[in-house]
Amino acid sequence: MPANFTHFLSCDWGTTAFRLRLIALSGGHIVASIETDDGVKAINTKLGETKWPTARAEAFAEHLQQAAARLLTDAGLSDTLVPIVVSGMASSSIGWQELPYAPLPFAIDGTGARVEQLNLDLANGRAQPVLLISGVAGSDEMMRGEETQLIGLLGMPHFAKYGADSVVVLPGTHSKHIRVRDRQAVGLQTFMTGELFQVLSHHSVLRFTTSTENTMLDEAPFADGVRAVLARGLSRTLFQVRSRGVLAGKSNEQNRDYLAGLLIGDEVAALAEEPGDSPILLAMNQSMSDYYLAAARVTGIAQRCEAVNHGLLDEIVVAGQAILLTRFADRLN
Repeated sequence: MPANFTHFLSCDWGTTAFRLRLIALSGGHIVASIETDDGVKAINTKLGETKWPTARAEAFAEHLQQAAARLLTDAGLSDTLVPIVVSGMASSSIGWQELPYAPLPFAIDGTGARVEQLNLDLANGRAQPVLLISGVAGSDEMMRGEETQLIGLLGMPHFAKYGADSVVVLPGTHSKHIRVRDRQAVGLQTFMTGELFQVLSHHSVLRFTTSTENTMLDEAPFADGVRAVLARGLSRTLFQVRSRGVLAGKSNEQNRDYLAGLLIGDEVAALAEEPGDSPILLAMNQSMSDYYLAAARVTGIAQRCEAVNHGLLDEIVVAGQAILLTRFADRLN
């Protein structure tokens, strides 16, 4: 790491969210942060029908420029050289600049990562170097951003043992199951669990008998949903969310957890069907881990699961970016 770098800006730019954090390299703690819903989808929506790559690139650069200048100015670092590491959807075809995927198998120390150096001109005239990180893909699966989380998570001493043999689960709009063996990511599966829940509970006929409020897990209807999907499959059980409300008088809150049980149960069933007894690492917030662990109990694999302390979730992205910044620092100028 160049000696003149005392901080870096960690940018996690997803489909629906933008997170920028100022990180002190000594200790790795977060000095300040900005979090908004200006994900790549929102940036593209603001552009309207503009499809030219240059216009899109300028829009992404301007958004990052304004947020970076704000954090650096507030921290008294506006005249300091601070590299910016960007992971997530910013390197996609709808992002700042599309980068090709790194292939599977992918070493979890980041040696095979594909990165590009860009520059961001701030108001003080100083060009801040940007390290844009690509994603990882197999023959029929892909991810962007989760590879950086994986590098950070399995780079932590407590979780290093999972680098030998494990399945790492990173839920979200599109949940990722990453098969790890011999300190390499060797397989990947994507489950559209989060997006399906949003579509079905907000835009389908099920919305009339499903609550969209975030509530604490009611394990009884959730477990009913898991058992139903294990017995009859997803498509045959989805309409039960409506009939339970109309015919059985189940509340919208109970049906919310029943629907969650169907969707998460279908996802967790794939973990139960995998051969062997590899440990499963659940990297998610507290409420989501409650759901996944409840599904694991119904499917009989709870003894294989460990949930990452939700307080570490912000740290794993930063840790992964710090590892990649160190590894590719010679590309920055």
